[in-house]
Amino acid sequence: MSWAVKARSALTPNIWFTKKSGAEDGVKQEQHVIVRSMDSDVKPEEGCWPELKEFCRAHVIECSAFGLFLLFGFFCIFNAFGFLGTNELKLRYAHYEELVNEHCQFVENRNLHGSEGKTNHPNATLASILAVVRHGDRYGLVGNEKDCQVLTEEENQEFDEYLATIEKQNLKSVLKIPENMENKILTPKKDKCDSSTLSPRGAIQEFSMGRFLSNQYRDTSLFSTSETYLNVTLTFSRLQRTFASGVALISGFIERNQTEFELPIEFKEGSVYYGCTDSGCNCDETIEILQQMTRTERKSLFRLEVDEHTQHVAQKLLAEKNYTQLNMDPTDIIDNLVARYACQRKPLPCNDEFCASYLFFGDIFEYFSKQSEKLFDLNMGAERQYRVLNSFPILRYVRLMTESNGKQIQFFASHDTIIGSILRVLTDSGKYIDWQVFAARLIFEIYETTENTKFLRVVYDGEDITTSVKFCKNLEYGLCPVSDLKLFMEKGIFEMAGFETFEQICTDHRKEFNFV
Repeated sequence: MSWAVKARSALTPNIWFTKKSGAEDGVKQEQHVIVRSMDSDVKPEEGCWPELKEFCRAHVIECSAFGLFLLFGFFCIFNAFGFLGTNELKLRYAHYEELVNEHCQFVENRNLHGSEGKTNHPNATLASILAVVRHGDRYGLVGNEKDCQVLTEEENQEFDEYLATIEKQNLKSVLKIPENMENKILTPKKDKCDSSTLSPRGAIQEFSMGRFLSNQYRDTSLFSTSETYLNVTLTFSRLQRTFASGVALISGFIERNQTEFELPIEFKEGSVYYGCTDSGCNCDETIEILQQMTRTERKSLFRLEVDEHTQHVAQKLLAEKNYTQLNMDPTDIIDNLVARYACQRKPLPCNDEFCASYLFFGDIFEYFSKQSEKLFDLNMGAERQYRVLNSFPILRYVRLMTESNGKQIQFFASHDTIIGSILRVLTDSGKYIDWQVFAARLIFEIYETTENTKFLRVVYDGEDITTSVKFCKNLEYGLCPVSDLKLFMEKGIFEMAGFETFEQICTDHRKEFNFV
């Protein structure tokens, strides 16, 4: 007997239950149970196969369903273990892990490139820039000595290089720092890691960004200042992480630059919420109220819209912040996962009590993005009023820059919330998210022609987004006439929130929103 016959004999059952088979071929049949011999004398074409065929003919639907069930079961098992290739969960996990790594801006992943300082206009030269740069990597909401950053060898070398540069530049004599900040430490320490403060890696990111921007604009007319010194200022938001980020940014920007800068470089202390430094945009009281209102709204929606398991994991994650209440802000959850774990090169927390994997992060991140877009897209409400006020001061400074004749560079060491608000106001709210990478940059470039006509160009993280700006209706070689900006700032920006003037939008409207 051949090996094929032996294999079939071993795999074929000795007993088949059937009502119809066996009558024609003389097989002994008792109570519908057919017994066949499986000895070596059975020919290949005999055996139990005929009964099986007849059984299946009589029960076509049942057999087909059973076969499909088996195939589906095998498919699920193989797919779960990745035998059929990368499955959806693995793809989602990898996507969000990559998203977080990009956000953290690790040295080994740094890939700074962009279109800053470039235009196709044949008769326009760069006159001024206003750059809003997010602060660098910082420690999370919860900070202690165990959370201090452990730098890689490459990061250690870059941080030591930065410290040496600061000392060589004698930076305190180069910068004009507000009196209340004169005793502040300019750079972060490797052994000090207070919550929400700039980390050593954050200083490296800002220092590198300063170098990068200096290189991007090196060959433009902006640095052709043979007649006068180039005026540079930096505005920070009263917090240590923006102040130290601004120091690193300026240090990198002037380090290899041969341009004659007007010294000392002035450091201005702006509002922590939106970067205002003068009475023409001051609205601290109202914007603080609006910030609390929008935060309360996000917390309430999170409680109503998110499943109990996700809320349970989030509560465990934020236990050290005394989040005993059920209402949680998704931005706090994202911040804790990223700033405390992922960007410190630590695995996301996963134990017997809870597991906050990258899939969990993805669920929170997607919810936050959709929630933020949905709240802004409401034509009226606290969120839209807050966003408009949040973006107004910096856009106002851009407009004032277009009215100035001298070359100047204004830096704002800022926050992701401010960059996110400006992008919401300027562009389609669905295109750009509110979550910015560390040291993200939003740059407004002012160009001037020989006919003294001025144009605006907007660059976000190296990408020219001028064509996406809502108020730019009359583009010329990809540049936006400043007249479009002026018209928008006079009325259009306030109309976005249902008001006509800055005075109206800066008024407490809580009664209208039924909050009091």
